[in-house]
Amino acid sequence: MTESPNHDNRMPADHISPRRFEGDYPRSAATPPRPRSGRGTRPLQVLFVCTANICRSAYADLLANSSGISGAQFTSAGTHALVGHPIDPPMAARLPRGVDWAGHRARQLTQGIAERADLIIAMSERHREYVLDEWPVLARRTFLIGQVAREMRTMPLEVPLSAATEHLWRNRTRQSGDSIRDPFGRGDQAAAECAARLDAMLGEILDRIQRSELGRSVP
Repeated sequence: MTESPNHDNRMPADHISPRRFEGDYPRSAATPPRPRSGRGTRPLQVLFVCTANICRSAYADLLANSSGISGAQFTSAGTHALVGHPIDPPMAARLPRGVDWAGHRARQLTQGIAERADLIIAMSERHREYVLDEWPVLARRTFLIGQVAREMRTMPLEVPLSAATEHLWRNRTRQSGDSIRDPFGRGDQAAAECAARLDAMLGEILDRIQRSELGRSVP
């Protein structure tokens, strides 16, 4: 990888390399997610990935876990994590009142962490490419956050959470706003914009998971 472990010196996390999209991976490398049974079994395992695991993925992890949704379990990691660091203060300040962020500590993304996830939500194309470069067999579990939010919003309720990743794969699309720019070191306004986009996208994802659990149809 060309990205520097030094969070301050790396390229912007929303940089998109002129490389392949999911469909360019050989079928043999894009194996389906491990089987999961339907409702009543273990929750969907969702992993958020960014660079240092102190801004975007940390915020998403903390916000999702504060939702109280039982249909999924959420965690996060960084491709070049500032291991042991807490969430960046400007992002912590944007979390809703009552969300306990003190316990968050950044961790490095490893093969074990990635393989335990049913759904890997990357904050930018670079993070998605990192996962696919390191572990190509996880292609069918790894998507940009904008992709996931867009498809979850329209995913039929009859599609169970156990089939969510396969649905995302079969209906995958890519749009220019699917990534979220790294706010690190860019001030309070950048943190506010990042948090607002995460709130909107996570809202779509969490709402779909909750509706699946409750068995309610779209209003």
